[in-house]
Amino acid sequence: MKIDLYTDFLRIQNIENQAQRGREFESLCFRLFFEHGFKTERNPRSASPRQTDIFAQHRGKDYIIETKWLSRLIGTPEIDALRSRLNRVPTDMVGCFVSMSEYAPTAIAEVERDRTREILLIGPEEIQALVSGKLQLPKLLEKKRESLRKDGQVWFHQLNQKARRSKPVLPTSAEFLDDGQQQVPSFLFKAESTTLFTREILSFDPGTPGEDGVELTLRPRIQTRTELGEFFTLLAQTLKLSGGGTFAIHNPGDPDQSWHGIGLTNFLEELEGVETRYTSNPHVHPYKVELISYLAECRGGFLAFESQHRIKHQGVLKYDRGRLEQTEITIHLPGIPVDLDPFIRLCGEMGNPFATFNPIWRKQHEFGPIWDRVRLEKAISLEVVGRVLQRGSDDDEDDDERLSVSGIVARNPFFKKPKQIARFVKMGSKLSPLRDLETTEFLICFLRDWLGPEDVVDHYFLTQVEATWIGSHHIMRPVCTWGEILNKPKKRSLDAMPSLQEPLTSHSTRKRQGKSLSPRTQFSGPRSQLPLRRKGSS
Repeated sequence: MKIDLYTDFLRIQNIENQAQRGREFESLCFRLFFEHGFKTERNPRSASPRQTDIFAQHRGKDYIIETKWLSRLIGTPEIDALRSRLNRVPTDMVGCFVSMSEYAPTAIAEVERDRTREILLIGPEEIQALVSGKLQLPKLLEKKRESLRKDGQVWFHQLNQKARRSKPVLPTSAEFLDDGQQQVPSFLFKAESTTLFTREILSFDPGTPGEDGVELTLRPRIQTRTELGEFFTLLAQTLKLSGGGTFAIHNPGDPDQSWHGIGLTNFLEELEGVETRYTSNPHVHPYKVELISYLAECRGGFLAFESQHRIKHQGVLKYDRGRLEQTEITIHLPGIPVDLDPFIRLCGEMGNPFATFNPIWRKQHEFGPIWDRVRLEKAISLEVVGRVLQRGSDDDEDDDERLSVSGIVARNPFFKKPKQIARFVKMGSKLSPLRDLETTEFLICFLRDWLGPEDVVDHYFLTQVEATWIGSHHIMRPVCTWGEILNKPKKRSLDAMPSLQEPLTSHSTRKRQGKSLSPRTQFSGPRSQLPLRRKGSS
């Protein structure tokens, strides 16, 4: 019996269409309850007019069962929907949520907060144990009810609730940094500010003169790293974060220094590794508070996060992470969304139920423009110290094809050279955002034309710099390109071409293009090996 269930479960795992997978999973759960001795009925009218997936009875207990297999976390909206069904049925009925998707911490907290109607949560690991015959469903549900009634806690088989919350599920970035030898979470810069480097300047132009969209500012009560992880899990669920974005951790100590990186998980990892950051350089005397910033695209717009991270000095070269203070998140949208429910729930979860959307007026500052850009008349050669690599889609042909070089980390040719910057800053722009270009030792530059991971080029050139202010965040977008690919494949004779019986690889069918921008000279930085494909990313 259990072998049949398990075989069917493995088949459903391979279904790519989410709607079909959901229907098949509901059928599997119907069989699961039936084969464990429950009297079952599909699509009952017990909670009419709302639809219910399964109704089950066992030894005098009645259950309303909801099944889900989504590509995201189960959040409070799904819990609220099941509770709404329970409110339409007799009070002795119990709700049961069976999900192959993980539960967000907020969903678990909502079940524990309101226990007027019992809701039991069955997770992915428990489902696999049930279909493989390792668990008995009646005993599992009884244990879950006992824990919820007696201890007020959601219980998972062999899974401590506290440990579950300490490891939130977060999306991972398609982009990452590499120092030429291995992947790294960030690069250490000498810098005087928390400049954030982005592939695109994130802004809106809704058409109203002087207006640049709307913003929603929230101030969540977050103090610990665990709470921060849960906070970003909630944001990922509500605002559809991709896991990308850019971050900066700045310490105004002696000397000023900043860690710059890409990706949400790398950001949280860097915050965790306080001791590693500071003990690796004994000549650094850090200040007791770090300024942290994170910028990322989200549902329909983008969000800007900032906070202060107080670090603990525990002796010579010994540091530890402390608490977070003055945390603030601002969500920028082109206008007030039609569907406000996700934002209303978000405000409630963060303890800001009366927050409002406000128009943004930031086209001009009394001292100069908020946004500025310069296209360099003469391209400036760059010394490369690292790369930005991008993973392709999972359906690419092989591992090499899945990686592209989409940017570089290079020494800033304008570092501590304000006179050179003054030449191209607009007259009267006393506070042009381009003036901060001289405050950072390195730049994360984004390539106009992407390269392959094994391509070697003669030069990299800085061609354009764009900068703006978003609230207190200084945003910069350096753009670069390259001269020629040095390791182009040589033309082969007809005799050397593969036979018709031999499959043509993607490398033999693609063309590489490279146009020299200036006389070629020896590349001074590490010989970065970059993309074969030129993706139009300006």
